[in-house]
Amino acid sequence: MLAAGEPVFTLIDARTVWVLAYIDESKAGEIALGQPAEIVLRSLPRRRIKGRVARIQIESDRVNEERRIEVAFEEVPPDFHLGEQAEVYITATRLPQALLVPEPAVESIRSDRGTVWAVEDGRLARRDVTLGHRLLDGRWEILGGSPGDPSILASLPGGLRVGRAVKIVGR
Repeated sequence: MLAAGEPVFTLIDARTVWVLAYIDESKAGEIALGQPAEIVLRSLPRRRIKGRVARIQIESDRVNEERRIEVAFEEVPPDFHLGEQAEVYITATRLPQALLVPEPAVESIRSDRGTVWAVEDGRLARRDVTLGHRLLDGRWEILGGSPGDPSILASLPGGLRVGRAVKIVGR
């Protein structure tokens, strides 16, 4: 016995299964059709399945401030189940070589700027830097403003002050 409006069966084309991903609006501008993606199904947590951005919804969710992105499998796994939860990793850009610093090491982040502590000629200095991409693990790309030898502090212990003598160990 079925209630009114309850589906009896679902008919799909197995070659066109997509995963629906919710992307924060602040990152959605970096997403484009055709970008490579990796899909991790909840039932296969150690397997990354290749996919591509197939559709970007035109309207964002006003409550969650997220945009819906649909990602198509390059090859649908044979053990796939409709409605299964998944994580989607979309490659928006590649950084073949970059100066990266942990987010806690960047102070006063505003738009594409921030401040870091650097070691210059054995002394502490504060440098305003231009920030690039923020990686999933929380590190920031430093695009400009760092000294020629990028000796930027990765953590900020107490007692920092400009001009204080420091020694770099374990580099």
